[in-house]
Amino acid sequence: MLIKFDDDDFTNGSLYGIVGSGYGGAGGNSLDIDPNLDDNDQFGRGISLDRDGDRMAVTATLDDGNE
Repeated sequence: MLIKFDDDDFTNGSLYGIVGSGYGGAGGNSLDIDPNLDDNDQFGRGISLDRDGDRMAVTATLDDGNE
């Protein structure tokens, strides 16, 4: 789940999007990452934001590219 805040004090958080495949209709933007991700791919084990906080990199450590 991605939450968007009004400021650096994390006030007025609102749902901005759902990260994953096959999600939607939860009041945010659906961001389909990779339809081949499996439960054991460890998506989200590593997460990093850029300095401005407007780009996020997420790893799937054990993703072998297969379903």
